[in-house]
Amino acid sequence: MVSQGGSASAHSRQVATGCKNNKEEIHAMQKPTATSVFKYVIVCTFLVFISQAALAAGIDLKFSHSFSPMHTMQKKVFEPWGKKINELTNGQVTVTMFPGGALGKPGDQYVLAESGIATSSICCTTIHPDVFR
Repeated sequence: MVSQGGSASAHSRQVATGCKNNKEEIHAMQKPTATSVFKYVIVCTFLVFISQAALAAGIDLKFSHSFSPMHTMQKKVFEPWGKKINELTNGQVTVTMFPGGALGKPGDQYVLAESGIATSSICCTTIHPDVFR
């Protein structure tokens, strides 16, 4: 359809694209927040290390990161996560936090988890460009 001025009308653009307003749809799609990404990573990490045999013996997850012990991520994400794991496993799994680089500086976090010094850690992928491509 072409309007009298020679350009496509709003209705024909809507029909052609199948969308009422592409800008509204783009804005409706939200990028994940840092908190939601960390929660996802933490839950996935936890699931990797848990099995029925390990639960029977009781385990302690050593979680290392370089955020300050007073950082929002520590207080609002990591600590509640650790408490929730303890609750959901009836105390059979505990999470010991090592904040503020207690086990190693930011550049060491990946190596700490890889070597088993920490069960899991949060590391910055840009510090290890050769590992995270």
